Amino acid sequence: KVFHSFPYPIEKGAELLDYCKQQNRTISEVVLENERSLRDDAEIDLQLHRLWDTMLESMYLGCHTEGTLPGGLNVHRRAYDMHRQLTGEIPYTNPMEWLGTIRKTEVKFRQILKWVSCFALGVNEVNASLGRVVTSPTNGSAGVVPAVLMYYIVIENHEADFEHIKKFLLVAGEIGSIFKKGATISAAMGGCQAEIGVSSAMAAGALTELLGGTPQQVLMAAEIAMEHHLGLTCDPI
Repeated sequence: KVFHSFPYPIEKGAELLDYCKQQNRTISEVVLENERSLRDDAEIDLQLHRLWDTMLESMYLGCHTEGTLPGGLNVHRRAYDMHRQLTGEIPYTNPMEWLGTIRKTEVKFRQILKWVSCFALGVNEVNASLGRVVTSPTNGSAGVVPAVLMYYIVIENHEADFEHIKKFLLVAGEIGSIFKKGATISAAMGGCQAEIGVSSAMAAGALTELLGGTPQQVLMAAEIAMEHHLGLTCDPI
């Protein structure tokens, strides 16, 4: 079996930090060089655009679909009601206009928590109704990464563009990959700490880089996020 040889092979966080220090690069820059050994920049950007477009679409659909989820449990969709309370009556017709609408709303700390929850719930409800989501890193935890990235774009930095999205996804993907190599992202094997814990670590680390954190701070943020999920189980009952 032939394996691809990356310029910066990474199995552990300590190795990633060593590369960043040796090359004087951010985590996203190191990860991008590994990606470039597989495909050109145009293909990298195309696939990252595809990921973000799907994330945005799932948030938009989840926040604009009311009623109950399919199945016999009659679970009421929550994202629609939360979203309506947060946005009011400002008109828009598509996801891009939606971003501008959210940026115009008054956002204080309490609203930030509600918005992030709303985005994540929207994705979760799309997943629960057999819609399309990005497994980041799994279907069950697919709401966390897009919700935190959306927070950055519409609340933290109104000037954010694709380059910010690109950095976020590169860092988040690498953190998720490290967890997968060293442990698991499967809830069936590791409980919710392996799904929500890993997705929270991915989002926390990626957000830290966008906010100007050093590689050490990025991985520390990821560790703190995981630390607060250790021991969390997934018991259907």
